[in-house]
Amino acid sequence: MSAETKSIDSQRGPSSLRLSLLAFVLTFATGLLSLTFSRHLSHLNPIWWSNGVLLAAVLAARKRTWPMLLAAGGVAILLAHVAVVHTFGLAVVLIDLCNLLEVLVAAWVLRVWMGDSFDLRGAEKLWRFVLTAVLIAPCISGIFATLLHHYLQGVPFLQAMMQWYFADALGIATATPVAFALYRGRVQDIWRKDKSRQNIPLLLLLSLATLVCFLQPSVAFLFLLFPALLVVAVQTGWTGSGTGVLLIALIAVILTGLGYGPMASLGGVSLRTKTVDLQLFLASCSICATIVSAIFEERRKLLKLAIENERRFRSLAENSPDVMVLTDLEGRRIYVSSAARTLLGWSPKDLLGKTYQSGIVHPDDVPALEEALNDVRRTGEGRTLTYRCQHKDGSYLWVEASLMLHRDMQSHEPVGFVNVVRDITSRKAAEERMQRAYVELQALAEIDALTGVANRRHFDKVLEAEWKRAIRTGAPTALLLIDVDWFKNYNDIYGHLEGDVCLRSIATWISVCIHRSTDLVARFGGEEFAVILPDTDETGAAALGERIREEIEARKVMHRGNEFGHITISAGCASLMPMRGTSGTMLIDAADKALYRAKSSGRNRVVRATEEQEPRIGGAEDMITST
Repeated sequence: MSAETKSIDSQRGPSSLRLSLLAFVLTFATGLLSLTFSRHLSHLNPIWWSNGVLLAAVLAARKRTWPMLLAAGGVAILLAHVAVVHTFGLAVVLIDLCNLLEVLVAAWVLRVWMGDSFDLRGAEKLWRFVLTAVLIAPCISGIFATLLHHYLQGVPFLQAMMQWYFADALGIATATPVAFALYRGRVQDIWRKDKSRQNIPLLLLLSLATLVCFLQPSVAFLFLLFPALLVVAVQTGWTGSGTGVLLIALIAVILTGLGYGPMASLGGVSLRTKTVDLQLFLASCSICATIVSAIFEERRKLLKLAIENERRFRSLAENSPDVMVLTDLEGRRIYVSSAARTLLGWSPKDLLGKTYQSGIVHPDDVPALEEALNDVRRTGEGRTLTYRCQHKDGSYLWVEASLMLHRDMQSHEPVGFVNVVRDITSRKAAEERMQRAYVELQALAEIDALTGVANRRHFDKVLEAEWKRAIRTGAPTALLLIDVDWFKNYNDIYGHLEGDVCLRSIATWISVCIHRSTDLVARFGGEEFAVILPDTDETGAAALGERIREEIEARKVMHRGNEFGHITISAGCASLMPMRGTSGTMLIDAADKALYRAKSSGRNRVVRATEEQEPRIGGAEDMITST
């Protein structure tokens, strides 16, 4: 099961089929309601709830069920349109697709942005929802829907865009939070016995106030709704405030559609203007309730966190084997838990009233501790550091300290530090052993297992580093590429085990000729070896190559497959002055070409990259033809 499935399944909610059926019913019902209002208002739809209801269902479901939900919602909207308008055609289907596009865009962006656990409790999550679902998604779908209205019905583009956008944005803003809570079972929290005595009267009072305001013609009475709405938002939380806004929108749209209320009674203005005024009023209610709910939700979280932190600290201080230390802002200890006796041998009374600077912290570690305390005080964020503390017997042990800023519960001003100290002496020793093991392992990872010299990976790393250093210093870098002559014949005649012995011997003989610590011998691949020579020109590289060739030839290791009768090597050497914008591959390429010339001109020789004539074998007069 995927992480997404586990996250979604861990939340309460109906099964996929039940969710699809519920989404279908609610989408159809809200579409029916919105379209009915639209008929009473001369096809001016003040609010479109169906997309908000469907979006909530999609956000409450797993991604694999989205196609089924979108299909159910699309069919529900089509049926609602047929039931109210009694028409069906290509235009209706295209508009339905625009609605589904809006829902899909909002759901996809929110899922990517907010993760699998969609939730509007919290300011950051709320603004992401508003930006994505209320502002962006209706604009995107509105562009396509407006083009359809414009070209099929001749409706002015701006007029159609504004009508679509405001209706959809209001519908999502008011319906999605409540519908999502309904799908997740959170609306039931309003009716819980411990809350229903407060929440139900408040929502009834808000509904009654809305009825009063929209059964009379004065616009001034609408302002009386805001105090009631704010009380609902503060007392009932996010779900309650969303329900309250939805109740206001439902009552306002119904009564306005029937010709009641301040908006319907406005004289001298068009029906479109009345509809826009109603939308602006509902938007104001939604924005007001949303902001207040977000602020108080954050306060509830902070209060809950403060209470939990206090409870946790008390529990830890009383039961934890770690030492709990409380100091003032100067670092003077005002509380030390009894675990100090077990850990350090000191009684709490021995440590109270003393600062870190004059206490048991190792003198070498005091500056780091002071810096950490200053950093915690400046940023307000916790820090973890390690230092040495003196045991009462005079020995030092390593401890890990978790530093946090201690604030006054009422003023929230910093008043000191909380320091949780635990013994990590054993862990520190284990870390040191692991570090040594890591260094050894890293060294092994850079060594060729067969020959004992550096492997190709380490060769590439060193060459890159030397190349960059040479660019800075302006010094030349040289490279020797060495190939064992007719090594395949050696393996065929003597066997691969003897071939391995031969390669190990050659690696040893090459290393014998290397006297500088900065030079590196590496197995380049197969029977090829490479020597990196920093600060070396081509003449020096060629001289070293000749010494290596002579050293190996002097061993006279029998090789019946070699024309010389014993093991020999061919070498190509190159030296370049690295320039900015170049890489060490240029040096490898030059040395490789020189090696090719050495092999093609008879082997058992060293060839420089700059040589134009074929070289001779170690000073011999005659050339040896390659086989």
